[in-house]
Amino acid sequence: MKKLKYDFILIFALLVLSGIIIFFMNNKKTGNSVQVYKNNELIATYPLDADNEYKIKNGNEYNILKIENGKAKIIKASCKNQICVHHKCVCKDGEEIICVPNNIIIRIVSNEKGDVDAVAK
Repeated sequence: MKKLKYDFILIFALLVLSGIIIFFMNNKKTGNSVQVYKNNELIATYPLDADNEYKIKNGNEYNILKIENGKAKIIKASCKNQICVHHKCVCKDGEEIICVPNNIIIRIVSNEKGDVDAVAK
């Protein structure tokens, strides 16, 4: 009987811990803009609040970025694997879509100053 009691306590503690982790993972700020990097160099910044499509070229390769309803998504790409096209929409600060074959990174950023991420001495 005692073993069963400890099992329930352990299960309850794991559920609470899972809930806390999920809360903090989903508690990111919504981004204000999209930064586009080509070959690890920032080439453009677009606002998330203006619906539009942008063609990002890298030599003969390209990606088409669509911003709609405050979310960004790659809707077409010249790469073979199409992983970037099948990636979910991004809208929260720090989220990224990466196209490795075309060497393109789409990163959501927030202009708001938030809490300190780390402190170094």
